[in-house]
Amino acid sequence: EGATMVGLKAQSTLVPAETWLKEFIPYGTPCKEPCEPNGGSRVDDLEAEVAALKTQVAALIAAQDGGETPAPTPTSVGGRTRR
Repeated sequence: EGATMVGLKAQSTLVPAETWLKEFIPYGTPCKEPCEPNGGSRVDDLEAEVAALKTQVAALIAAQDGGETPAPTPTSVGGRTRR
């Protein structure tokens, strides 16, 4: 009664659950190590793409208000040119 059981075969740890849970660090817990070595550059690329898209949308809205049709501006994302 009151035993903590762990593992697939449910073996007793012979320690109270409160003591055992103190050592547990779940996945996704903030730590000093980066999760992905290139994660920061991917975020920077996505932020740059969002900024470029916002600029294009603003130009399209301004052109629509002015009655002129703007030429599409190509943007470079991840080494590829998009239109």
